Amino acid sequence: ETVESSSRAGGGTSISERKLESTTPRTGGLGEEFDGNDDEFSRFDLHAAVSSAKKQQPLPLPPRQNTTPSPYQKCKQKMSPSNPYKAQHSTIASGLTKPPHYPIHDGKLKSPIIHSANASTQEEQRKLNEMRKEVEDLKLEKKRIHKEVVKVKQQNNESEIENERLKKEFKSSKQEKEKLDGKTRALREEYDKVKNDLREAKQQKEKLDADARIAHEKKEQIEKESQIIREGNVCMEKLKAQTRALREEHEKVKSDLRIAEQQRHKSEKNARIAREEKERYEKDAEAAEESLDLRRAEIDSLTKQNPAKRKPAEKSKPKNPSEPSKKKRKARKQAKSDTIVKSMKVGNLKEEAAVQGIDVQEVLRMTKTELLNLMPAGSTCITKTDAWGEVLCIRENFESERREAEKKSGTIINSMTVGDLKEEAIARGVEVKELARMTKAELLNSMVVGSTCITNTDVWGDVLRIRENIASKRREVEKQENKRLHELQLKQEKEERERQEKLKDLREKERAEEKTSHVAKHTYHFPAVHSCKLAKTADLLFHGEPRCYNSHCSECRLGFRNALYTCEKCDFDICEGCFKEKTMTPAEKEAEAKREAARKREMLEEAATRRRLQEEREEERRKQWDPKSHFKPKIIDPPDKNIDLDANKTKGFTVWCSDGYGYDGFHSYEGAPGKEFDATYRTKEEANERARYLFHWKNPWGHRPDMIMEEEVDKSMKDGLVTYCVSPPDSTTWTVAVVPASAYSYMENATQRRHGCDIDR
Repeated sequence: ETVESSSRAGGGTSISERKLESTTPRTGGLGEEFDGNDDEFSRFDLHAAVSSAKKQQPLPLPPRQNTTPSPYQKCKQKMSPSNPYKAQHSTIASGLTKPPHYPIHDGKLKSPIIHSANASTQEEQRKLNEMRKEVEDLKLEKKRIHKEVVKVKQQNNESEIENERLKKEFKSSKQEKEKLDGKTRALREEYDKVKNDLREAKQQKEKLDADARIAHEKKEQIEKESQIIREGNVCMEKLKAQTRALREEHEKVKSDLRIAEQQRHKSEKNARIAREEKERYEKDAEAAEESLDLRRAEIDSLTKQNPAKRKPAEKSKPKNPSEPSKKKRKARKQAKSDTIVKSMKVGNLKEEAAVQGIDVQEVLRMTKTELLNLMPAGSTCITKTDAWGEVLCIRENFESERREAEKKSGTIINSMTVGDLKEEAIARGVEVKELARMTKAELLNSMVVGSTCITNTDVWGDVLRIRENIASKRREVEKQENKRLHELQLKQEKEERERQEKLKDLREKERAEEKTSHVAKHTYHFPAVHSCKLAKTADLLFHGEPRCYNSHCSECRLGFRNALYTCEKCDFDICEGCFKEKTMTPAEKEAEAKREAARKREMLEEAATRRRLQEEREEERRKQWDPKSHFKPKIIDPPDKNIDLDANKTKGFTVWCSDGYGYDGFHSYEGAPGKEFDATYRTKEEANERARYLFHWKNPWGHRPDMIMEEEVDKSMKDGLVTYCVSPPDSTTWTVAVVPASAYSYMENATQRRHGCDIDR
């Protein structure tokens, strides 16, 4: 009955609710189901709400007016504990004429109106009114409690919001603390850096002081050198005075040269006289030869008149009567060697003409024929006489004497070498940059021939000795300076090593302190990963910086994986992947191995598929660009008669090619590249096909035909003959063309050799 009544009231209750119903006095009497259709009230847990409200704040209870049992309680005592309607029904059955009526208004059950059969009894009517009033009070109490519960829920939500806010503030304060710790570390590092900078500045100051001392010593050395230079200037003044004296002496030498010139004219006059005497001697020799010929003729006439005397003469004659005697041959040879002959060279003829007194300007414009007409063959050649040899010896002696005189006089002469002239120019103060661009003629023009040569004077020798002394002293000073700098460098290196050792000790000490402070953070123990306790790498520092930035996994050694856990005692780091692998159970490892095997198998299958597709594409490309499917065999492999250049010079059409850099302003350019012979064909069509095959399939770079076609190929036709040309970026220019065979040998840069581009690589 209890379960049945509770199901009517709320559709089923829990054990705690039934206990509450048994312990809590039921209110309402006959009207206890006054609000059975209110879902919110049926789901409301009054006991839980009251207990939570007590925890938050105590609810004010209405004051009890009296402690006497109410009519409702008295009526309840008469009801059955299992079914409160049982006693009521019995009572109603005895005194009521009809069952109680429960009016419904707006979907809610109102307070029951009880009609008593015996209305005259005022006491019962009063009790019923009191019971009705108590029901109304309970409804008001329920509404008040509902409001309190809503208020408690709102307070609970506010407390949860406040809790979330406090959590966020705590998290932000933690992050702020980490930032402050980072700033503190940065300030500490900056302090150390400033400290090191101060130490280095101190060392730099010491070094600057040492450099200042060195500069002071150098200044003193420069002052000494300036003193030496002043002395050198004094010597230069003396040198100038001697130069003036030498200039006067030069004037004297000039006069001597004029005298020598007069002597030369005199010697030339003597040479002319000797030449005239030689001509006279030659005439006398000719007259003697004529007399000898007459004498020989007389002897011949006498031998004809006396044949007896002729026989011994004939015996004495040589076997060949036409051959002249030795004496005659010698005379003729001598005469021939001293005369002008047609076989003489143009240079010898011009020299002879100049010796004979002909104007040199006219001689230079004359040809060999004009020279032979001017000087007939057989005339005396002055340049082959002994007198002319004596003249040349006199000239050479005179020239050597003049050079010696000029050299002794200390003047500029034409026979000086370029090196001597440049040395003289440097001595005179000419800039070296200008001398590098000057020729010998420009040097002689700038330093007038015949002027005093400073480098041949004694004062210049003194200047050179002073310079040598200065240079030797400078070398000695540089040697000492280098020695001092070397010692200073060794000292600085020693100090730097000591400083590095101190820094190393300091870093090791700081690192030891870091390790000591990190001992408390090693709280994680994973025996399957490492025997020692581990700490999170993100919580550790390494020389003041986060360790995760400076550590690598000790298992996989992959630099791109940051460590997850660390053991500083063993210097052990492990990344997340290796940690997961180490902490797997056998079943997980087996499953992971199966997944890895499946992944590898899938990768191998994909690789095989890609390889197969690549091979298929290569095979298709090879078939597509196979020359055998595009050309005839004689186009691919020309016969021997087609590649013989000598046999195909007039008929057919020749294919030629060239490969070389153009004038691009970067590569070395020595003109257009040479044109090399390829083959000759009878028809234009075959020659054009061979040119296309050679250009696309046998290019010098070994590229495929489709790669050549991707470039900007310049193709042109002229008289039905094709020309291909391509110039890839930063590469040579490859040209293949067809011309008539008869025109190939007349082309510019055409060669007789055959190229090797079609040789299989």
